[in-house]
Amino acid sequence: MMGQIDERNLIRTYKNEFLLQGIRLENAGKPARTLLTTRGEITYKRTMMVPADEESRAKLKEQHKCSSVFPLDKVLGIHKLPFKMSPKMMLLCVFYGQNQPSYKAAAEILADLGNIQVSSETIRKVVNEVGGKLFEEDCAKSGETYENCSIDFNPPDENAILYAEVDGAALNTRTKDDNGSTWRENKLGVCFKSDDIKQYVNPRTGDLEHRIEARQYVSYLGKAVEFRKHLFDMLVENGYGQGRQVVLLSDGAAWIANMAQEDYPGCLHILDITWMKMFTRMPGKCFRMMKASTAHGQKISARCSAMDVSMKYLRYWQHYLQFKIEIASICRIT
Repeated sequence: MMGQIDERNLIRTYKNEFLLQGIRLENAGKPARTLLTTRGEITYKRTMMVPADEESRAKLKEQHKCSSVFPLDKVLGIHKLPFKMSPKMMLLCVFYGQNQPSYKAAAEILADLGNIQVSSETIRKVVNEVGGKLFEEDCAKSGETYENCSIDFNPPDENAILYAEVDGAALNTRTKDDNGSTWRENKLGVCFKSDDIKQYVNPRTGDLEHRIEARQYVSYLGKAVEFRKHLFDMLVENGYGQGRQVVLLSDGAAWIANMAQEDYPGCLHILDITWMKMFTRMPGKCFRMMKASTAHGQKISARCSAMDVSMKYLRYWQHYLQFKIEIASICRIT
């Protein structure tokens, strides 16, 4: 592509364009530039243009935030590269940087497969740079969707369901918060549509089974107030507010319940069956170990036994809340 560009004509064009802005440019040699690409290093020379006087230098700094101009780099779209490598090479570093267990392993992969020598520290910097830019864009996009998206709350199609599941896991970091703690909660959300669930007959057992063929994930290390924006943006992309009934599964955490009520009114919030077993069977076991000689003890045992038997039917969140309130009332637990 460089051979197809008339650099002399390009320089004249740039001089005229900057002159209209009150900036006089002059040639200042042809320094060489080396870039690392997916095919190895390439070195080329291009004309550098600098301000011809102090007034032009001040205007160039103020208007364009630079002290020199490289017309060829700008035409090629590589004048603002943060590293001495091509955009495609940066993406390759990012891919292996997040695909491998360490940046050192990523550097070894690049050396073995592509004969490309990049240090693990450079890969780390590239991953952080590109990841930071993507994160900023995601935050801006999700924030805009959360604040300004128009949601249609008309009765959804019963056959068009959008499933979502949310959970959080504690993660120890190197950064302390305002309280001096290094622990953060990594919040994860996943969603899939009813259209993505495919049924099939198991060839070995003959049983009717199903599999989920497509999922989308969103993750956020931080507070729920920010995570909910990213989750909301993902669900809108997948049909929330466009005629799909939302079914939200969770472990019963209070922050998830609050988010469901505020952001997804009318959604069906279901307690995950694994957590339902724990929340119902464990108290039942404890209460049945109590002496049932008193009327109060018999009442507790009867209630827990009934709940344990019907546990597999208590899948809905509101049923779990009712159960929790009843048990607390019977046991006089506040």
